[in-house]
Amino acid sequence: MIGIVCAFFHTEGKGFYSKSLHDQGVATYALGIFGAANSEGTMDKASVKRIDEYMQSIASTPDKYMTADGVDNLSSLFENITNNIPVTATVTDVIDSRFELTAGSRDQLEAEGAEITSNKDGSTTITWKDVAISGKKVSGTTEIERAGWHRAIVIKAKDEYIGGNDVPTNGAGSGINVDNNHAEFPRPTVNVKVDFKIGKDETVIFKGDELSQYFNNDVANGITKLVSTTGSEYTMLGDVNVSTKWYTDEACRNETTIEAIRAAKPTADTVYYAKVTVTPKTDGSASRANSVGDGNVTGGYYKVDPAGIAKTGTYTVKVVSGAIQIEKQLETEAAKDETFTFRITGTGVDGFTPIDVSITIKTGETKGMLSNEELEKLKSLPRGTYEVTEVDTNGYTIQEVNATDKTNCYSNVANDKVFFTLGSDSDQKNVIEEKTYKTAGILGVAAFTNEKVTSDWGIKKVSASNKDYTISGAVFRLAPTASGSSLPTYYGKSQDGGTVKWYSNPDCTTEIDGTIQKGNYTLSEITAPTGYVRSTETWSIEIASKGALKSIQSGGQEIAENKIKKETVNEKEVVYYLYENEVVYDLPSTGHTGIFNILMSGILLMFAGILIIYKMKGKEVLKK
Repeated sequence: MIGIVCAFFHTEGKGFYSKSLHDQGVATYALGIFGAANSEGTMDKASVKRIDEYMQSIASTPDKYMTADGVDNLSSLFENITNNIPVTATVTDVIDSRFELTAGSRDQLEAEGAEITSNKDGSTTITWKDVAISGKKVSGTTEIERAGWHRAIVIKAKDEYIGGNDVPTNGAGSGINVDNNHAEFPRPTVNVKVDFKIGKDETVIFKGDELSQYFNNDVANGITKLVSTTGSEYTMLGDVNVSTKWYTDEACRNETTIEAIRAAKPTADTVYYAKVTVTPKTDGSASRANSVGDGNVTGGYYKVDPAGIAKTGTYTVKVVSGAIQIEKQLETEAAKDETFTFRITGTGVDGFTPIDVSITIKTGETKGMLSNEELEKLKSLPRGTYEVTEVDTNGYTIQEVNATDKTNCYSNVANDKVFFTLGSDSDQKNVIEEKTYKTAGILGVAAFTNEKVTSDWGIKKVSASNKDYTISGAVFRLAPTASGSSLPTYYGKSQDGGTVKWYSNPDCTTEIDGTIQKGNYTLSEITAPTGYVRSTETWSIEIASKGALKSIQSGGQEIAENKIKKETVNEKEVVYYLYENEVVYDLPSTGHTGIFNILMSGILLMFAGILIIYKMKGKEVLKK
């Protein structure tokens, strides 16, 4: 409780007495007006001393005794008393949801008895209850030091708040409550510096892969996500505008889109650039007085570039590709330089054009490999299945085909062809998904071994007495040499011109499909042409792949040179082996050769008799 005792004295020095209340616990002030108390405006020193003693006795404390020179100055005394009279109040400060107390400040406030509440909207309420607040102090160099009550709190922008300009630090409800009367605090604003980082990512693909398999929303958003320098993601972006654009060049001039990136199939290492620009929605001038700036010497508020703050992130695409190599070997040394051609075709490879490469084996050598120039053609291959085939070379045929142990991709061999699936390991697993692309799915090595053969050959039926005279109608059997062999038996019939055509049935009505299978066979004549004697000669024939002739022998010996004839057919040189038949001479009897011999002997005897008679007659004539 506060009481005020006012004493007024006449110039004669008589005063009005006011009973002291301070004995009842009441703070009492004693006020006196002296300068205007008499007509002369003067008072002797003894009176002043007596009055001072009296006034000090009724005031609670000496400092509560105040004097005024006149009525006009009395108001200043009451203002001074008001500033020193404490009131009990509740002080509330609601911190804006974009800010939070520092850990140290929270601990200090709680230790001082302040109540701190975290609200659902993200704001923080600090409450000081039953606070004794006095009036403004006269002493103090700053406004805060002269305040009747003050507390310092330290706040910072939340980790998830990116910043912005003209941001209020406290919210509605901040103020002082005294006896159900509320006085609202002002809401100062500040500029919170916008500073952020964006990310980068890297993807490894196999050449030919579309980026849609890799560049999904999670990857794109992970790059353009706004984070603080400590790595926290900014999610409070209400005070800024954010613009994101993608480019194909580091200078960010050639703009592209996420859709275009996803549709791309890079053939070499590629980098895409994400440019994120963040611009505060206001220029910050309204908070000039409350923002200390960005370390500039003038102490001005934080300046904002009208174009915003831009940062660049990257999406790097590393491209892995495959390669094919070919090794060549001959069964015997090359008699001359031999060149072998291979064709590589692709399955499931967009826009792939077949590639032809060649290997030359020098005279006297048996092995060869692709030259560096040829190897380059088979490098940097995209994902897919490739077929490696040897183009037919006259005089050679394939003896063996395989994928060597240098191969680290899926492979298989069929019909003298090698198939490689680049981008898949030996178990047909995607090497990108398995992350094994450094050692698997990137190389296929094919090996072809050739043997010397006669690629274009045939058998001709000719007369034994005239090899230029060809015979049609002879029937042959070409049977597997080995007993119990799974190879089929073929049948041949000589056509006009003597060339033997092959059939699958004894009647020679169904021509074979393709060529004679690889293997060893025995050739024999089963029906002689009309007018000829069936030959008992048999040939041993070895057939290589694709029906090429490996060897042909009669009686364990190679066919004699005089029974081999080369002809050009359809611009190809064809080697024909001549199978001879003896003529059957036409006699009234069965036509057996013995009768022919007897006949000839009789004719000779007859001519001999005639000759003898002729000579005898000649001698007789001469004698006469």
